Parts: sequence; C-alpha cells; structure tokens
Amino acid sequence: MRVAGAGKSALREKAGEEMKKSEVEIGGVYRAKVSGKVVEVRIVGPSYLGGWNADNLVTGRGLHIKTAARLQGSITNPRSRWSDSRARSGNAG
Repeated sequence: MRVAGAGKSALREKAGEEMKKSEVEIGGVYRAKVSGKVVEVRIVGPSYLGGWNADNLVTGRGLHIKTAARLQGSITNPRSRWSDSRARSGNAG
C-alpha cells in the first residue's frame, strides 16, 4: 500500500536539501548516486554537454554529472583508494 506523500520528493526532504549549481566546486568531493549506489566522486571540470565531469573515487572511472541535484553533499575527508592516485600518476590504472 502506498502512503500519500511518500514519493521521491518526500525522500529528498528526509535526506536534506538538494545541492544547487552554485554550490558545486571544481576539485570538490561529493556523495553521488551512481548505478544505484551512493559513492564518493571528485568533480574534475565542466562538461561540454553541460554539468560536470567527475571521477568515481571507488572505481577510478570517469562519469558525467548532469545536474547538481544528483550530488548529495560535500565530503571533507575522502576515504577512497582513488582519491589522490590519479592526481599523482595522471592515470586511473
């Protein structure tokens, strides 16, 4: 049985406010939902498609963040094995 008002907007209100485009910073680390999982991502730059290019810090793979609403908040201390390795070596492998 569905409860009235228990849609996606009600879930977002529980989790907190959506991020705004003006709050996203290049080089910042954020939580984002990727393939059904919430993971840490680092914003690496703007995308020519709109939005931002980012790196998944769990897998090291690149991805496209189309809107700031996909981001769920910033992280001050990333704890992933990929958080600094790409910056040092210049590759994901």
